[in-house]
Amino acid sequence: MAQRLVTLDKTFLHSFHEGEGIDVIIWRLAGFLAWHEQRDLWNMLQTAQQTGAQPPPLEVLFDYVLQMLRGQGYLLVLDDFH
Repeated sequence: MAQRLVTLDKTFLHSFHEGEGIDVIIWRLAGFLAWHEQRDLWNMLQTAQQTGAQPPPLEVLFDYVLQMLRGQGYLLVLDDFH
């Protein structure tokens, strides 16, 4: 049986800090995905920030991130998740 190996460039590492909200991880994941040629979320967040518009609710953004990650072979390492 062949195993899939995850390379370091496909690894997302995030250490949580006290008081940090889910918005921080969504922004970081958006940047990670943009680096991997999946720029839709990054563009959406940047446009909202630059125009003063409200981005979709965090729950919707999180679901969108999960859809973008699915099947891509990424490794997510979430440290200090409390």
